Amino acid sequence: MPLSDVKHVFVLMLENRSFDHMLGAIPLKGVGPDGTVTVADVAAPGSFVNADAQNNSFSNTTPAPLVMPSDPPHEYDDVVLQLLGANNDPPNNYNNIPINNSGFIKSYAPAAKGPHGDVLTSFLQGQVPCLAQLAQEYCVCDRWFSSLPGPTIPNRFFLCAATSNGNPKSPPALGVADAQFVDSYAFANGDIFKRIKQATSLKFRIYRGDSLPFASLLEGVDYDADTVPYDAAAFAADCNGPALPDFIFIEPSYGIFTGYQYGTSQHPRADVSLGDRLIGEVYNSISRSACWASSVLIIIYDEHGGFFDHVTPPKAVAPGDVQDVYDFHFTQLGVRVPAVIVSPLLVQRALIDHTVYDHTSVLATLRAVFPEIGSFTQRDLAASTLSHLFDGAPANAAPLQLAPFAPVPAAAVAPGAPMADDTEPMEHAEISGLRIAAGIRYRVGKVPRKTVLAEISGIKTKGQARAYMRDVDAMIRARDAGPRISPGPKASKTRPGAKPGRSPAKRTRIPNGEQGTG
Repeated sequence: MPLSDVKHVFVLMLENRSFDHMLGAIPLKGVGPDGTVTVADVAAPGSFVNADAQNNSFSNTTPAPLVMPSDPPHEYDDVVLQLLGANNDPPNNYNNIPINNSGFIKSYAPAAKGPHGDVLTSFLQGQVPCLAQLAQEYCVCDRWFSSLPGPTIPNRFFLCAATSNGNPKSPPALGVADAQFVDSYAFANGDIFKRIKQATSLKFRIYRGDSLPFASLLEGVDYDADTVPYDAAAFAADCNGPALPDFIFIEPSYGIFTGYQYGTSQHPRADVSLGDRLIGEVYNSISRSACWASSVLIIIYDEHGGFFDHVTPPKAVAPGDVQDVYDFHFTQLGVRVPAVIVSPLLVQRALIDHTVYDHTSVLATLRAVFPEIGSFTQRDLAASTLSHLFDGAPANAAPLQLAPFAPVPAAAVAPGAPMADDTEPMEHAEISGLRIAAGIRYRVGKVPRKTVLAEISGIKTKGQARAYMRDVDAMIRARDAGPRISPGPKASKTRPGAKPGRSPAKRTRIPNGEQGTG
C-alpha cells in the first residue's frame, strides 16, 4: 500500500470559504477510488435559492467577487441562522429543527456593504486556477465538513486537537486582569504538536505566513523552536533538504493588521488571487523536490466564512473530553468546505471522493501514517482517514505542471496607516489577534506578564488593537531579520524494521483519553 510509503504530510489550511463557493463552478469529473465514473456534488447555477427577511429571492450565480466588500458573518449564532433559516433552536444543538441551508442571505444582508447575493456566488476556473487545476488532476473530497458549525479558531483547534475544549464559539474576551489572556491553550489530551514531541520521535515544522500564526496559541508550540517564516524560495529549498520533517503545517498570512485585506489566507476581505498563488507556490515547491515521491499535501479551509453551500451537514461523534460550554453537544458538523488531496501515491488521478470527513480526519490520517501518534478524542477516533485513496498501486507519479501564474503583488499598506473602521469597537477578529500578539510578546518577547496585561488594559478599538499587533509584528520581524539557519539532518538511528528516511519512533499506541509522557 503506497500509504506506507508516505514520509511527509503537508497541511495547508486556508480561511473562510465554502465548497460551492470555491469549487461549485469548476468542472470536476473523474472516478471514485474504486474506478467508478462520478462527478462532484455541486449546486448548478440558479439551482440554490435563499430569501431575505422581506422574502425577496436570490439564487446562486457566477462569478464570485475577488474581494468581498464586507466579511460575511460566520460566528456560531450566525451559522445557526444560515443552516436553519432562523435563530430559534435553543440551545442550538441542531436537534430540534431540520437543517435546510436557507438562511445565508438573511444572515449576510444586515452586514452587507455590497450586493446581498455575493454570498451565493461561485468562482470560475480562471479566478482560482491553481486550486482548480489541482482539484481536477488529483483528488477532490466533496464531503469534507468543518468540524463544527462555527468560526475559525474552534475549527482550527479541532484540526490540531480533535476538540475545542467545549467551546464552539470564538474565545471570549477575557478580562485583561485574567492571566489566561496571555497563556497558551491546553487540552486534556494535548495537541498534535505536543503529542509529537512527547510520545514520538517524529518531527514537525510550522511555516508561518506572518508573525501572528494561529498555532502560537497552542501549548505544544514553541514559537522560536517550532515555527519559521514562510518564504517561497526557502520553503522550496527545505523540501529538497535532508531535514524535512514528517509533518509540515503551513499557515498563510492573515493580513490581520489591515483588517484582513492583504493576506494570502483567502479571507473574504483579501483578493482571492493572493491565496491561489500561495497554493501554487506550495505545490510547485513540493512537486519539484526530492520529497515529492513520498509526500501528501492536504489543502483545506477552516470553515465556510458565511458563504453558501447546498449540502446538509451530517451529524458527528462528540469528542467526549470535556463538558460543552453552551450545551451544543458537538454532535453536528459544520458547513462543507473545499478539500483537495495531492500526492503521486494516489490510487487514481482525477479522483472524486464522496467519503464524509471533518478536520479531525487529518489527525486520523496522521495516525494511519504514523501509528505512534495515537488518538486524541472520540471524534478523531471515529473520523474517516484518507487511507483508501492510497489502497493500490499509484496511478501516476509524474506531477502536474501548473499553468504559469503571474506574480500577484500584495498591496502595500504603510505601517500605522489609518483605516476607516479604526475607531470601531473590537470584534472577534481583533480580540483573537490581540490574544495571539499579547501571548507572543509574553512568551517570545519575554515581557513580564504584568507588563503585557497593563499594555493591553486600555485597548478598546480596532485601531488600537492593530497598532499593538503591528508593534509585536515589528518585534518578530527584527528577530527574523538575522540569517536563516536551516536545521541539520535528523539524528541517524536505526532499528529493525525502520522505514528508510524516517527517524525511529516508539510504536506504543496511545489510548484515547491518555496523554503521551514522552
